Amino acid sequence: MTGSRVLANTGYRLLADVGGKLGSVVLFIVMGRKLGDASFGIFTFAYSLVAIVTALADFGQDKVLTREVARERGLLDRYFLNTLVLKLGLALPALAVAVAVLAVGGRSEETVATVALLGAAVLVDLLASTAYATFQAYERLEFIPVALITERFVTAGAGIAALLLGAGVVTVAAIFLGGALLTFVLAMRLLFRHVVRPAFRIERSRWWPLMLAAAPIGLAGIASVFLFRVDTVLLAAFKSDAAVDNYGAAYRLFE
Repeated sequence: MTGSRVLANTGYRLLADVGGKLGSVVLFIVMGRKLGDASFGIFTFAYSLVAIVTALADFGQDKVLTREVARERGLLDRYFLNTLVLKLGLALPALAVAVAVLAVGGRSEETVATVALLGAAVLVDLLASTAYATFQAYERLEFIPVALITERFVTAGAGIAALLLGAGVVTVAAIFLGGALLTFVLAMRLLFRHVVRPAFRIERSRWWPLMLAAAPIGLAGIASVFLFRVDTVLLAAFKSDAAVDNYGAAYRLFE
């Protein structure tokens, strides 16, 4: 019975990851062809920058939640809302500073808007991942592909349609944010209706211990983010958006 459950849960997670990637790769192919070198370069730069500035909000907090709640489900009330609020508290100021620096530094309005929209989208995705962590703690991983594949295919469908109609990079970034919001609402609805309804209780005294507990995972995650993203940000600082486009298109296939 345990082996079957492990196999099923692994299959659900694999389905979510592979299905999500398939939806994303089709959208990125169309983006590369329709946006043009400069605009796709802006998107690639924005996505990489956002991943770096939100790294502390993805510091392993969800892994701690999964581990502790899987051991004792009564701890969910202690971790769930505190994890969400902690992510917001870590990511929002960093995103605000990044957008302000870009605006003051003379970056185009298109670039600033794209960073702001993609930053909001990534943050909403990070909030949804706390629901995914709860699904995993309760061994209800079948809901993860439902939410994740819905996001990727809705975003891909809407994004491709908009691109074919002549939309620009800011519109595509807004579609990413819309898809993330849809998925967050769907994930929370699935969680509340079919798994558990956590209590909404904020305890600031738990934030620092949560970060300490997540540190081994978080430090490795930050190192990984910098390894895979900082090159694009550095390239954008010294080269044109078109150069970032060429690098980003090749890197996306590798990724």
